[in-house]
Amino acid sequence: MGSGKEFRPGGRMEGKQQGFVYSKNRTTKRYTGSKNKRAIFEQVYAASKPTTVYKESPERDAQDVYKSSIVGESPGVYRCPVYNSSSTITQEQHISESRHSVDNQSYNIAPAWNIDISFVKKLFSVNFFPKNFFKIFHTIPYHSIKVVIIGQSPYPDPRHACGIAFQVPDDVIICPVSLKTLFKELESDIGIPKLRIRDCIKYWVSQGIFLTNASLTIGTGEPEYLRNHKYFWQDFSIEFIKRVSILKCPIILLGKDSWELEKYITHNKYLKFYHPASRDNQFDGCKMFSKINNLLDTPFDWLCRSA
Repeated sequence: MGSGKEFRPGGRMEGKQQGFVYSKNRTTKRYTGSKNKRAIFEQVYAASKPTTVYKESPERDAQDVYKSSIVGESPGVYRCPVYNSSSTITQEQHISESRHSVDNQSYNIAPAWNIDISFVKKLFSVNFFPKNFFKIFHTIPYHSIKVVIIGQSPYPDPRHACGIAFQVPDDVIICPVSLKTLFKELESDIGIPKLRIRDCIKYWVSQGIFLTNASLTIGTGEPEYLRNHKYFWQDFSIEFIKRVSILKCPIILLGKDSWELEKYITHNKYLKFYHPASRDNQFDGCKMFSKINNLLDTPFDWLCRSA
């Protein structure tokens, strides 16, 4: 599939062409992250110590409680009220009722995915964004996926993160660096797209390009090990990659967090690249888009000529 940096079992990345890693015979390299951080993270999510008591009546609409608990002015950042033992509503009841009354669809995915998402309710014990973290799952039906592109985590700015990897809301004027880098590579690899950057992303999604991240949410205003939700979404990401592997569609892994999912892919139609936000411009020159087209029976219209 072309030259470039390759993983060799037991070895390191070699070669001068930057960004691209392809492997038919997947390595068995395993992640050896900090067990201590993961333990702390899980303890925080499992904790249910009372900190705040709301004296409003139990009948008060849970949606109003959530709206009154918005952290700052950043859209989509929520803090869940926590009840103590003397409250008439338990914490678990409140979390359950709130997630259904705020927006039931936002916290569910189609049955076709066959993935357990009961763990999602634990998110409401901490600050997080984006709120609509399952947006891409609601936008593209399971059987309509043509290509899966998996990044690392949402944009660190809550004004940018919107539930679709690399996409930004329409009111964002200055695009994030990783999005600019992605389109710089597109122009270098294939050509100048017909549409603006954000409109290009919308077109790709409308045509079945599934843009997601290894972690669907990110924390805010917390220590680093709480901002990084990688471990929280780890089991979900593993089940997700197994499900999309059944479709036999190309799977693109961008960045080290997504590379850890490689061993769960059950076919050889996948590519590995550095993330567009990686240091030292390691993504530049990877020719990602043309190499994805090499895996497709019909090349995808990355330049949106048919839009």
